[in-house]
Amino acid sequence: MVKIRSSATLIAWIEYLRGSRPFMISFTPSTALQSQARPGRMVSAGTMARLRFAAQAIFGAVLILDSLFLILCYITFNFFGALNSPFYGWLRGLMLVARLLYFPSFAAALVFMDLGRKKETFRWVVAALVITQVVLGITLLWGPGLTFFYGWTLLYGPNVRTPLGDEHTYVEAIACLAPIAWVSFVQIAARLDNIQKDIGKGLKLRAFVIAGVAVSLLYTLAALPRLKVAGQPVPPGAIAISIAAHLAIFVTVFVVLEWIRMIAARFTHPAPIQFVARSIAAWLVLALIIRKIIFALLGFNGTQATFYALLFPLVIVLFAANLALAAQDQRTSMNESPNRISSRLRQWALRPLAFLAILIFFYIFAIRFVKIDWEHVLSSISAIILWALLLRFFVSFGHNSHNHSLKSLIALSLLCIVSLAGIRQSADYGKLGNLLEQYAIYDGSFFAIQQTVKPVLQDDQYDPWYKFLSAHAPIRGVIAAPEVPLTSDLKPARIAKPNIFILVIDALRRDYVSAYNPAVNFTPAMQAFAQDSVIFQHAYSPYAGTALADPAIWSGFQQINNIFPRPLPRMNNLQRMLNVDSYHSYISYNPIVAALMNESNTITGLNTDLSDKQQKEFGLVISELEEDLARRKDPEHPIFAFAQPANVHTLSLAWHKGDLQIRSHPGFDDAYASAVERVDRIFGEFMSFLKKQGLYDNSIIIVTADHGESLGEMGREGHVSFVTPEVIEVPFIIHVPEQQKAGMVWNMNRVMSLHEITPTLYYLLGHSPIRRDEMIGCPLFTRTQEEQACKQPDHYFFMSSYLPVFGILSKDLKELFIVDASLRRNYYYDLEEDPRALKNKVTIPLRDRYEPVLRQDLEKIDSFYGVSEERLQSNH
Repeated sequence: MVKIRSSATLIAWIEYLRGSRPFMISFTPSTALQSQARPGRMVSAGTMARLRFAAQAIFGAVLILDSLFLILCYITFNFFGALNSPFYGWLRGLMLVARLLYFPSFAAALVFMDLGRKKETFRWVVAALVITQVVLGITLLWGPGLTFFYGWTLLYGPNVRTPLGDEHTYVEAIACLAPIAWVSFVQIAARLDNIQKDIGKGLKLRAFVIAGVAVSLLYTLAALPRLKVAGQPVPPGAIAISIAAHLAIFVTVFVVLEWIRMIAARFTHPAPIQFVARSIAAWLVLALIIRKIIFALLGFNGTQATFYALLFPLVIVLFAANLALAAQDQRTSMNESPNRISSRLRQWALRPLAFLAILIFFYIFAIRFVKIDWEHVLSSISAIILWALLLRFFVSFGHNSHNHSLKSLIALSLLCIVSLAGIRQSADYGKLGNLLEQYAIYDGSFFAIQQTVKPVLQDDQYDPWYKFLSAHAPIRGVIAAPEVPLTSDLKPARIAKPNIFILVIDALRRDYVSAYNPAVNFTPAMQAFAQDSVIFQHAYSPYAGTALADPAIWSGFQQINNIFPRPLPRMNNLQRMLNVDSYHSYISYNPIVAALMNESNTITGLNTDLSDKQQKEFGLVISELEEDLARRKDPEHPIFAFAQPANVHTLSLAWHKGDLQIRSHPGFDDAYASAVERVDRIFGEFMSFLKKQGLYDNSIIIVTADHGESLGEMGREGHVSFVTPEVIEVPFIIHVPEQQKAGMVWNMNRVMSLHEITPTLYYLLGHSPIRRDEMIGCPLFTRTQEEQACKQPDHYFFMSSYLPVFGILSKDLKELFIVDASLRRNYYYDLEEDPRALKNKVTIPLRDRYEPVLRQDLEKIDSFYGVSEERLQSNH
């Protein structure tokens, strides 16, 4: 027990902190742990050790999570914007807790620092570092530019409640790591010589081999059903290479650890040397994983990415090393000497449970969550975690009874080098490279290996090209929002104004609508609506993702991949027309639409009093809209309504799948088709309501989508990183009142995009002529054929709303070229013979052919928004 003999609590603490008087503490039985218990209390050494461990763990976890959260906010505005979505409400609450815990956890970490036997020396070091942090924080707080945010974070902690998502957020993500870094480092330095002297016997190579094979087989078994669903053959060659790659990685880990043990054994005090060397190795491995896998997949490249990828894992390793030493001290202080037989029995009893937990982890992240993966980030991270878990599981069965010889270690080292070099070069071997690349889409663990060991580029001459693309998505910093009027003189319409209803079904695929696919038998309401409307057969979304698709709908012109040009409402041509023509608007908001809108007393928000989950439900949105329309008090004003339900969105399906009645739809994805069926039923009821209210005949009604969705084609899931047919092809069905349609011409087989929606509404209400510019959409209904041909592009440009992924579709819609600058991969599909884009036939000549086309398109967009080349270079 630890007995404090002083009763003057305040005086004792002051004298202790000043160093003029130590606590009068007696230890039984261990003196390895110096207690800082409160005067007048009796606290066991084990309890004090647990308190110290908990204090350091909580403080480190708070700051590490803060930094990780902030860097994700900085990397992509989409993550930042998602914090306002219903799926991330819990994250906002978690950040509030983190904010409240900052000062208490920092104070607890300082009070419960374990400085070992060098307490007198390191106490002054701690005091000096605290004073340095405060003085530096005050100094930087009054400095110019970004230094203010360094200072603020050092003094008050990071701003995790309302991050800006810009360079200030990046600064805070770095600065908040400083306290945990020096707190951990000081304690490690103070206790390093307390590490046990025995470095143990060599590890068992067999455990690493078994772990590598186990991981490979698990992911192969998970890949086989997905290959079958996608209609792809099982590639035995790729599976064999995957197993070999896993073995090479795991044996390499074994070799590194054994080299560290062998070199450390040559020192007088080998244990501290081994501890430090292993920590350095862990730091470098984590830095490699973060930089080459996580950041590369998120499109975060350049100096900033490299710096953070080195700093963050360094702090992680310092934090983990400090906790490891604290755990060792805890065992020492409690003088643990467990019965060897009972300990082994307990270990054997727990091992089946541990293995079951690993399998559950594998199922959740490698199978269950695969549909909501973002550019393979989740699957890659979970694969690496699974590597560590399985490796720890098999290594726990024991060590070798003898050490490995120098010759055997050298031979294994050479074998690993040759194996990794072979895997690295395999991507260059034509068909084999394509085969491995395609198989890796289904096998998340092999994908992570490919990302880690493959060359940064197969040919260095293309490095500037990929950097150019990466600099365009997203373009960081504020871009002035352009004001691009669609007509030269917008005045109130002179004709009778129709009502306007725009229903954008988030992530609705074209081939799941019967008007486009005769095999669909679950959208009868849309089929009936189509028979009374105009169906545009070749409608496309230029953007894979809502973040750019919504502004394109409301503005009517080409978007740039930026964290929203500011002020964004300046680009809102549709609201400008609605205000001029005195429409009363009913709008279902999402964060993007909300950012687009100017405040107006002529707007009624739909479902503003509902929960985040309910706001995206089509049925609830339509029910409230029907109630508002039935009791509206200004019938003299025409109606405008905009709704964007997310019932069929991947996240909605994953999050609320239990709320959906799923029934069989042969030939289709059952869950997705069931969600579409529900949307169709609600749509049909709404059309009946409009007819009953006498609103249908005098209304322009548009049914479309902001983008489609990948449902497993060639392993593709979601929409954020693909501009393949299932994502860019969208339905577009428009009902136009006879009064507006009279005298108009249109072409249902023309290629159209979301840019055409607002110019079409302008034209139908008499606001013409529409300004001609290759960046602006063309009206779909015109009085003359000549106006139908307002622009004649020789190809069509597409891009992801979130990542540096770009596509070119040929004018005849038969060829699709895609480049993913995050993965540095290229794709070419012959859509005439391969309409689902399942066979990548890219070649170097094809890549060279499309490079200048993409470059020219992006440079035109830069010019349209006034973005200079210097700005883009600083962005990268």
